[in-house]
Formats: sequence, structure tokens, C-alpha cells
Amino acid sequence: VLGILRLRTDAPDRGSVTIEGIAAMAVFFMALLVIVQVGFLMTSRSIVAASVDAAARRASYMGADVSGEAERLRTEVTTAVPGAEVEAVEIDRSASQAHVALEYRWRPPGPDLLPLTIRVERSRALAVPP
Repeated sequence: VLGILRLRTDAPDRGSVTIEGIAAMAVFFMALLVIVQVGFLMTSRSIVAASVDAAARRASYMGADVSGEAERLRTEVTTAVPGAEVEAVEIDRSASQAHVALEYRWRPPGPDLLPLTIRVERSRALAVPP
């Protein structure tokens, strides 16, 4: 890619070389933008997955406040992940497990090329006293 960006000074027609160089730089910066946004996306999803897993663990304890846990998860995600807008939080407790699902809209830093809504789910077995 760097070889394409070099402008030749000995070429008789420098106009097309300049246009090709500018086009190559535009392609390079668009590829860089996509790579950076994918990196931010993977980092944000990892942070949200850890938060959802912790909420599932806390909800699996006997006597856990499920509605308070949902609000805590919502606050935790919006604080820890810049650009995350939580759309839905579901915490369900059955007789054997706690299931937590979080759906969020992620707006990356920089241009928002593609609207992404991500859903993360985790389940944990209920913790019962011996």
C-alpha cells in the first residue's frame, strides 16, 4: 500500500499519479477506520459480556433483588462502554437457573457507519444453601 502512495516526480503526467495516490490514501483511511471500529466493537462486547455474566451470578443467589439487579446492569453498561445505549434488560429466574439478557445499541466513536444492535445472554445455576 505504501508503494502506491509514493508520488513519482519523474513521470511526465503527474495528474493521474496524484489522483491515484489520493484514491489510495482514501481507501487506506477507510480500511483503517473499519479496523478501528471493529476493535472498539469487540472491546465493548467483551465488557458487556463480563457485566452480564456478573449480573447473572448476582441474580443466581437466593433472595437477590431482580429489579435492582436490572437497573444496576443498565447503569454499569452505560458507564463502562462509551456509546452504548441499553435498549432492553431481561432477568428471569426459574426453579433451577437465572437467565440474564441485555440488548444494546452501540454507537462507535467517529462516524456511525452501520447501526448495530447487540444482544448478550448468560445463564447461571441458582446458588442454594447446603
